[in-house]
Amino acid sequence: MDTYSFIYSFADKTCKYSTTFKYAGACYKGPTIGPTLCYISEYNFEFLSQKEYWEFDETSVKFCRDQDTCHFYFRICEELPEDIKTSCGGTSGVCINKNGIHYNLGNYNNTYDDLSRRTDGQGFVASYTGGDPAFLACSASSEMTTTLNFICGYSAVWSNETNSALQPYNVKYDAVKCTAEFFFRYSGACVSVDSFDVPILFLFVVFIFIIFVLYWIIGFSINLAFGKRGAEVIPNKTFWLELVHLFTGGFIFLFRLITCRSKDTVEKTGDEEPIVKKGYQTIDNAKYPFGP
Repeated sequence: MDTYSFIYSFADKTCKYSTTFKYAGACYKGPTIGPTLCYISEYNFEFLSQKEYWEFDETSVKFCRDQDTCHFYFRICEELPEDIKTSCGGTSGVCINKNGIHYNLGNYNNTYDDLSRRTDGQGFVASYTGGDPAFLACSASSEMTTTLNFICGYSAVWSNETNSALQPYNVKYDAVKCTAEFFFRYSGACVSVDSFDVPILFLFVVFIFIIFVLYWIIGFSINLAFGKRGAEVIPNKTFWLELVHLFTGGFIFLFRLITCRSKDTVEKTGDEEPIVKKGYQTIDNAKYPFGP
């Protein structure tokens, strides 16, 4: 407690006593909007962003091959923790420890451009810019850009117990453009069933199809077991034959109705005037010479 004061007011007869405390949580750190921007409705960002950082070792790529240590760190929707960021510099979101030397591969910029859907619809991309060009030996005037691609993989479940990320299945470096791309499989990059109804409809159709197939298999088996042969093995034969007949008749009627082909016929018997049969309507020309 630093100060205190006593205030007495004659106007409204109020008595006030105030104190001042020092509190670390009251310090202004600037707007933290990262978690708010870290959202695309159909993907699971929450799991990735709840970790302070993810890490993995990579020794198979060109710039890490034959190195004792090539340890990567990255964080989604936030800067890396202070202890790692201090070694990497800047507002690093992706960093590498290569043989004890830390390189900032890209800063977290806290903008809407940091996260985006992949154009092929197979996941999403996290982008980091302003990295150290020395890692790829780029031009000194360049800034390194790193993109983390998270591709749908239903079995690619990341552990909640550790900070270890799944190994990227592909890594691309371009020293001319000063870019690095990492490709990860991640189950959270698969479109959620809750985000649209097509998968539910698909599952329903598959369920009906399975029931239909089982109906025929079981029906055939029962009829064969009772010694029926030929067309008699069809389960509920009369019903299905009648159904086919009704569908055929309905289709023919609809076709004639649409194409206006009513299949006109003319009948003439003896010396009588011809009777024209027009579809389902019969017109006697002797009674109606000009039509009904």
